[in-house]
Amino acid sequence: RGRGVGVKNWRINLNLATIVHRLLASPRGCHVASLQSELGIAPRTYRKYRQLLRDDFQPFIRRDGRTAIFEVVEDDERFLRLRPLRELGATSPDFDVMTAALHLATSMLFQTGDAELTRGAHCIMSEYHASLKDPDFTRQYALREVSRMFLAERRPCRPTPALAEMIRGIANRQRLRVQIGGYERVIEPLSLILRQEGFVLAARDGDAAIEVDAATVEAAELLDEAFEYPSALRYQPNKRGY
Repeated sequence: RGRGVGVKNWRINLNLATIVHRLLASPRGCHVASLQSELGIAPRTYRKYRQLLRDDFQPFIRRDGRTAIFEVVEDDERFLRLRPLRELGATSPDFDVMTAALHLATSMLFQTGDAELTRGAHCIMSEYHASLKDPDFTRQYALREVSRMFLAERRPCRPTPALAEMIRGIANRQRLRVQIGGYERVIEPLSLILRQEGFVLAARDGDAAIEVDAATVEAAELLDEAFEYPSALRYQPNKRGY
């Protein structure tokens, strides 16, 4: 047992277990300020817990002896996270293409106008940068200047403020109550399709297959009602109907 994890103090053990659970359960990890508030601990105590887990919690120590725990700052807020199990070496022949592809993809998310997707895109790029090990000068320059080297120009499209809720409805197979043109309807969201004109939501409205311009969805509420996602034989997003 580790130096800190095995001490006979149930409160310390419980707090450490809470941090471990948060790290494993959330891709974004632990929001440091919220964690300190939840556990009722001072910043100094938080740093002590962080160091105990870094030094002594074997499941979070990699084969090369380094800890998988790291901190990242996003919009002046600190998060404690786990590094991905596999790291991409900056000397990898795929480095340049992966960096460009990831930046172009996240740039497209910025254009949606959805605050949660924008934060998610920032999170993806931060985690990608954190996963890189030992970048040389050339690679460091590419990472620093990536936004000028690879661009996804903004196009005249309407914002889609309810996009995050649509994604949750699709991923969790939950019905959505959407408001379009001042009218409400309950739908079963199936696919989010990016076309030249913007995002399109493919859904089931009763027995009917519909496609909705995602930008016209003024509001979306995730309902506590699950639905059965249709089989591949019954539904393909590139085909109309079921």
